[in-house]
Amino acid sequence: MAKILHFDNSLKHKPGQFGILQNMAGKTFMRVLLFSTLYPSAARPSHGIFVENRLKQVMAMAEKTGTPLDVRVIAPVPWFPFKAERFGEYARFANTPETENRHGIQVKHPSYLLPPKVGMTYAAHSLANCLRKSISDLKKEGFVPDLIDAHYYYPDGVAAAKVAQEEAIPFVVTARGTDINLIPQYPAQRRMIMQATRAAAQSITVCQALKDEMVALGADQHKITVLRNGVDLKLFQPTDKEQSREALGLKRKTLLSVGHLIERKGHHLIIEAMADLPDYDLLIAGIGPEESHLKKLAADKGVVDRVTFLGQVPHNNLKDIYSAVDALILASSREGWPNVLLETMACGTPAIATPVWGSGEVITAPEAGRLTEDRSAPAIVNAVKDLFQNLPSQTDTRLYAEQYSWDETAKGVLNVFKNALVTKPHVVPDWGHNTRLKTGDDIPKLMVTVDTEEIFDWSANEFDKYKVAAPKDIERFQLVCDKYNVKPLYFVTASLMSDPASATYLRDLHETGRADLGLHLHQWVTPPYVEEATAFTSYQCNLPHAIHEEKLKNLMANFETVFGFPATSHRAGRYGVAPHILEALAKHGVSYDFSPSAGFDLSLDGGPDFSGVTSHPFHHKTASTEITCLPATGGRMVKRTMLALPQNSEKAGHFVPLANALRNQTASIRLSPEGFSQSALNKLSRRLIKDDVGLLVFSLHSTSLTLGATPYSETAQAIDELIGRTETYFKWFSTRLNGEFWSLKDLSKLH
Repeated sequence: MAKILHFDNSLKHKPGQFGILQNMAGKTFMRVLLFSTLYPSAARPSHGIFVENRLKQVMAMAEKTGTPLDVRVIAPVPWFPFKAERFGEYARFANTPETENRHGIQVKHPSYLLPPKVGMTYAAHSLANCLRKSISDLKKEGFVPDLIDAHYYYPDGVAAAKVAQEEAIPFVVTARGTDINLIPQYPAQRRMIMQATRAAAQSITVCQALKDEMVALGADQHKITVLRNGVDLKLFQPTDKEQSREALGLKRKTLLSVGHLIERKGHHLIIEAMADLPDYDLLIAGIGPEESHLKKLAADKGVVDRVTFLGQVPHNNLKDIYSAVDALILASSREGWPNVLLETMACGTPAIATPVWGSGEVITAPEAGRLTEDRSAPAIVNAVKDLFQNLPSQTDTRLYAEQYSWDETAKGVLNVFKNALVTKPHVVPDWGHNTRLKTGDDIPKLMVTVDTEEIFDWSANEFDKYKVAAPKDIERFQLVCDKYNVKPLYFVTASLMSDPASATYLRDLHETGRADLGLHLHQWVTPPYVEEATAFTSYQCNLPHAIHEEKLKNLMANFETVFGFPATSHRAGRYGVAPHILEALAKHGVSYDFSPSAGFDLSLDGGPDFSGVTSHPFHHKTASTEITCLPATGGRMVKRTMLALPQNSEKAGHFVPLANALRNQTASIRLSPEGFSQSALNKLSRRLIKDDVGLLVFSLHSTSLTLGATPYSETAQAIDELIGRTETYFKWFSTRLNGEFWSLKDLSKLH
């Protein structure tokens, strides 16, 4: 086992100040604080054993390579007042020691409050308080972490992100399964997870499937490293099969299921399958809340005499069971990188698993076992029969497992740690001091904007699959604008500039004075094509600066070639604007940006959070940038009401997210006919005019005028209703509010 370096407590430094330090013998070392609720203890020796196993392997590799780690572990447990056994799992929380030494590593188990029913929402906050105090205590002991190594993104990683940023400590988070493939189904948790991914120096996933899911959610793929768990090939190795079987009293072909007794692990499916596998027995190793239900199921299915519940088996004792049985079955609905599969293979026993997440990355050859066709009892039956028709030898299965030693993973983790120390910390964009702009009188003004773009499936994030609609789809909307003397501003993407029919139609609109034209940068259709299109990079602000600069220059050059004049207005792709985007626009002669989407939080998949941004026009000026910004008009309405929140004119151009209390009680609304009722548009407008928003910006997408292209145009009737809401709103604005319609040239009147 790796030697633990104990250092002179008089050596004090700020976290990250030196990165990797030297001890008195001249060896370098790094102070690492592992933080996770997934970690073993004397009371729960198998809980999170995979986290401890990786830590031991990483420490051993660090010692071997001459850069030892000085490690402390903070492994919080939920607070519970009673230790009596009748309280089951909760009693084990209470019986967890406050401090223990495991394998030469100091482990602390502070308690944190996890209230029933609200624990899911409160957990990250409670854990952050726990971590904050623990770091304070460690500092008093002389341990100042260089790096926080957090495991499981929610709530652990979110809590680590909050405290690490307060303490200016770089941090790494390992995603392990349901933290990515289940919990982000809840919007609040997804938002916090995505914020944590942006703040983290690096992320690790235990399988490629989890990385793919993180990228789909909106994480930056360049900050994610796939490092699967290894298997301890010394601990898990074949033993004499006959002796192992005799010790367990096994007489027939025997299957094994290992894991916490919960629905997600699928033990019930294996018990159901046993009814069609009369020649087999089943062992189930684990404890959990479903135990009584599973025993009843075995009785109901008539297989109770062939199903044995082993209870909790110490991790080190599993090798004897793995060696004794003929196959392991893992019927989970979700997995990260399932360690039990490699452990059983290392003992020479093949595995059967449902084809979910990382399981398919573990079982890739016949000697490893089989993947079921789906997650069902019949599929398990078929896989068992198929495996036993050509059962691999113990030697072949062991050889397969030997390619998964810990060495490469341990080296990879150390590299991630070292890179994290030199990675620039995530910085919230500094929007500087912005000045509110006014129109000059009390008459309400309205600009109409259209994101004029290609058609593709936003929900699938398949940015390389798109088509361009016929210009006639836009003409019907344009005729409504003509009727009310509205001169809309069409923000045009590169794909429409390249489409001859679309380019001709839009150029004619401009030349005849019916419309204005501006830029709309969709990175996936704008050269150069050097950055993979993902949910994260689909936001213009998330492109590497140099790549964005090239795309913007190409788009502007194409615009001037196609339309015959330089562009002066812009709306960012997916509203993805940031200060550096405004700087680039101003440098290239763009005067007006319409990107901020007031009231909307787009951070769920990596975009900006405009939830606290008001609809007031503002002037953005820095030492190098001067540009006028006109947010797409929007706001927040109290849920189940038509009450719009006030927008303080003193906060014009302030990019401060909405407080969680208000965020949870309100919903976003945009001044758009896409998905919002006539009444809602009217009430929002009255509220904003009362709040002295002198210029409103009405917006929609050109694709919502094409049948079947968006959720707002699924039927011809839906398009009729959208255009009807648009015309009704124009009429209401001009007659009831006595408003004026502005075009691009009128923006010079703002002051």
